[in-house]
Amino acid sequence: MKKLSIKKLFKKKNLPLLVLGLGMLLVHLLAPIPIADDVFFKGNPAGIFDWAFYKGRYIEWSSRLILEFFVVAFLKLPSIIWRVLNSGVLVLLGVALSELFVEKNQKVFNWFIVFLLFLFPLREMLSAGWVTISINYIWPLTFGLLALIVVKKIILDKKIWVIEYFLSGLLLIFAVNQEIMAVILGIVFLVSAVYLILNKRFHWFIVLGFVLCLGSIIFTLTAPGNHLRQQAEIRWFIDFNYISFVEKLEIGISSTLAHYVFNFNFLFFIFSSLLAIANFSKYKDLLYRVFALIPLVMSMVFGNGFYMIVDRLFPHLATIDTEITQFGLITLGNFTRIQSYIPLFLLLMTAFVILILIYINFGNTWKSTIALGVLILGLISRLILAFSPTIWSSGIRTHFLMITSIIICSIMIFQDLAKRKSGQFIDNLLIAAGFIAGFSYLNLLMSL
Repeated sequence: MKKLSIKKLFKKKNLPLLVLGLGMLLVHLLAPIPIADDVFFKGNPAGIFDWAFYKGRYIEWSSRLILEFFVVAFLKLPSIIWRVLNSGVLVLLGVALSELFVEKNQKVFNWFIVFLLFLFPLREMLSAGWVTISINYIWPLTFGLLALIVVKKIILDKKIWVIEYFLSGLLLIFAVNQEIMAVILGIVFLVSAVYLILNKRFHWFIVLGFVLCLGSIIFTLTAPGNHLRQQAEIRWFIDFNYISFVEKLEIGISSTLAHYVFNFNFLFFIFSSLLAIANFSKYKDLLYRVFALIPLVMSMVFGNGFYMIVDRLFPHLATIDTEITQFGLITLGNFTRIQSYIPLFLLLMTAFVILILIYINFGNTWKSTIALGVLILGLISRLILAFSPTIWSSGIRTHFLMITSIIICSIMIFQDLAKRKSGQFIDNLLIAAGFIAGFSYLNLLMSL
């Protein structure tokens, strides 16, 4: 009976999420709290309900009043409360991804989701404080995705309980207090509204969601603290006000794409590998297959995967400067040299090829539209930072939405691949992803 119960346990679709929860709890028990910005939020307010502190923040620094209230609350309370709750929020992120993007056979694909989440750059929390970053970035992301489960049910015309509307509304209010999430969710609600109108349908929750997003954006733009903050943050990029729109856009594009192509990244490696395998399994034509390998090869060659080999065999190729200056790849010092444009060309080519590969993999279907839309929204979430002087100082946390979009596309490609490949092949891919995730997780533990 005992063996049978263990066997049943391993067949449960929620077992991967349990493993994720336990793994994240261990990480959070080891996390140093408070550090960096956490120290400020723990020491400055007189208490959780110090309204004068929040008023001062609104006037002088930020419109994220809801988020900062919770940051202060968790830093004033015993740290174990945040450690447990944030572990739970990361599990909820896995739940949201599963509910939104897994069609069937949740057990297998939930394992894949968990492995990808173990690759999430949680060590970035050390840069500005675990509590501060988690509540300002991971919680809005997770709660926004959870709220979209109701949107999915509306689109599919499924039954929705009153409690689901209520909880989703609360989660949405929290999520849109983060300005980038307000923009991204606003686009999602707008597109959903247009879809319903084209199908001669209407739903009040979609309108409510869009109004909440729009209201939050207006609140952000009119908050006096945000204007003062931008002026104060010029110290991070002294010449920011003197560079043109095109230069800012180039900095945004270069810094975003280079993080995945010119710096070896396991999530991007898995994503580009899946793209190559999926297109190899679907097309036999040599040209298609060469095309499918471009993102993976770019990541391996210029992401230092095979740097020693490239340096030996192609010494001049190894001299391509992939380092980005504060002013981007193209600067006053190198804009006259043709070679200076090669790194930017490689980045743009890789991005363009990825979009094409996603389209030819899914074909002219709704899946193609969703995958491309998700990836473009992720890119937009990072490009917005191109118009902030903190684009360099904010670190990897500004990539969290982009990273999530890569995870979502990986899930969709993996599911599509499972329809064309044998179960043994999919299991082997899972094992490979599991080993990568396992070593990454151990590395995270050792870094704490």
